[in-house]
Amino acid sequence: MDVVEGKKEKELKPPYGAIKWYKDFLDIASRQKITKVDKAFLSSYSIAPGVEYKVINGLEFLGLIEEHGNAAQTLFEISMAGDEGIKNLEKLIHNSYAIIFDEIDIQKAIFDDIVNKFMRKYGISKTSATESAKIFIFLLDLAKIPISESLKESLISKTASTEPKKNLRKPAKIKSSSKINNNKLENMHSIIWGSNVIIYLKEGDIQSAEMAISLIDMYIKQLKSILK
Repeated sequence: MDVVEGKKEKELKPPYGAIKWYKDFLDIASRQKITKVDKAFLSSYSIAPGVEYKVINGLEFLGLIEEHGNAAQTLFEISMAGDEGIKNLEKLIHNSYAIIFDEIDIQKAIFDDIVNKFMRKYGISKTSATESAKIFIFLLDLAKIPISESLKESLISKTASTEPKKNLRKPAKIKSSSKINNNKLENMHSIIWGSNVIIYLKEGDIQSAEMAISLIDMYIKQLKSILK
């Protein structure tokens, strides 16, 4: 490619960070048509909070978005249903990671081979290269591209460490009604469902009821993320 004199071509790094960021993005793309990806879009889905630029760089490297965040035709193509979408994703991966495919036989490679290649070819740190390797292998698996048994094993063992550890707390136990000070329950509305659900809300206070709904929704989301 000819480079216009005086204009430096933008240098992109391969996707790095958490696999979950890219998994969530691709899940969204499979459900709806995306026209532009920017910080506001990613923030609205809680993808890479505070470091959205990493995902934007990664998507641009993959050719899924253009320089200013506009969705590329390839994003539509890989979102197609069935074998056609998978075939388009395979093509995208081969094009984006051509340097890796040209020099490594992924059906024989081990995880460290991929990490070292990312470090040498893109001049990135070992930490970033390790994250990039995890995402690369995740995409290979998603596109059903044959890989070595070693890389398959690393996909399982390495994926867990990509996500920051969650601070899991045991749900607070609700006190039985016999131990609750009845004086504190004056002007309270009770919602009781069998012996499993007991909720007390301030009588006639809509704001408190809405807050309770929000808190319950948050708790449900936390449980779902833990049980994934």
